[in-house]
Order: sequence, then C-alpha cells, then structure tokens
Amino acid sequence: MNTKTHNTALDDLSYIKTLAEEGRHAPLIGGRIGLMWGVLLTVTLFIHGMTAYGFTGFSMNYIGIFWLAFAVTGGILTGVLKRTLKDKPGKSTVNNRIDEAVWTASAMVVFTVAISIALSVAKNGHPYWLFDIIMAFAFGTYAVNYYVVAKITKQNTLMIPSAIALALCALMIIMLGSPMVYFIAAIGVVFTVIFPALSNMKREPKDVI
Repeated sequence: MNTKTHNTALDDLSYIKTLAEEGRHAPLIGGRIGLMWGVLLTVTLFIHGMTAYGFTGFSMNYIGIFWLAFAVTGGILTGVLKRTLKDKPGKSTVNNRIDEAVWTASAMVVFTVAISIALSVAKNGHPYWLFDIIMAFAFGTYAVNYYVVAKITKQNTLMIPSAIALALCALMIIMLGSPMVYFIAAIGVVFTVIFPALSNMKREPKDVI
C-alpha cells in the first residue's frame, strides 16, 4: 500500500469514526411521542384516583375500561406520531434506535403486568389495590430506560428523571393500597415523562438541514 492510499484509508476511517460519534450524540427525537403518553397517563391516573375516592360516580369496575381506553388511544396516536418522524434527521442514529428499543421493551413489560393484574382481579376476585403495582413497575422501567439512554448518549441530565423514577418506584410499593398513590403517580409522570419529552422536543433537529 503506497503512502497516498494509506493516508486515504486513514481519512476514511477518521470520517466514519466522526459520523459514528456524531450519531451517538445526536438529539433524541421521540419527544412528541413521550409527551403524548405522558399527558394520557397523567389524565388516566387522576381519573383512577378520583374513582377510587368515589369522586367520579363510577364504580371500580370501570377501572379496566379507563385503562383500555388509555392503551388504545395511545397506540393509535403513537402510530400517527411515528409517521411525522419518518423523515426526521437523526431517526436512524444509534442513540435514537436504542431509545426507541428500550421504551418499546419496557412498554411490553408494563402492558404484560397490567393485563395479568386485570385478569387476576377479574377472574380470581383479588383486591383492586393490585392495580397499584403497575405504576411501581412503570417507574422502575423509566429509571432503567433513562439510565441506559443517558450512558449511551452522554446526556447526563437524563439521570435526573432516572433518579426521580427510581424513588417513585419505591414510593409506589410503600403506598400500596392507598388511592393517593395515583395522584402522586400522576405528578411523578409530569417530572419523569412530560418534562423530559418537552426537553427532547426543544432539541429536535429541523426537518430541513
């Protein structure tokens, strides 16, 4: 290999490395989806808490319907919002693929837990406070997700919602059986889902670069 070819190869490797580094530090672009889920979750948690206290006029038998509406609405809106990200710069970067993967995986875990608890309550007559466990699982996955994404992307500010989510996971378990847990969870979602989503939206790249 002559000197010119060698230098060209080194330049190519340097260019590839630069692209990889830039991709790893590219802004996260799933903020609008996170914001949508955060708002839906906050509203549903408040409705659940108010129903548990008897403020809505609905019996606890309607709880499953509320959460089903939450899941269906969120699923439909996720599909719509993903279409708006189709041509967004940075969508295929490593950090955005990891961010999407961890949140999708955690959603499957929480969904599985929620369905299992709903069946347990409906079929086995177990107490309604078992639903309280769902948010403990949810906040636990949030803590893991933010920690992983923060380490991969070097966005250390994500450690803040990770720590808050971890504390809320413990608090949800401590408060099992208290309807107040849903109001606290709703407030917690604002800090662990809505605020981080808004922050990501501010840093999103423009559609045209």
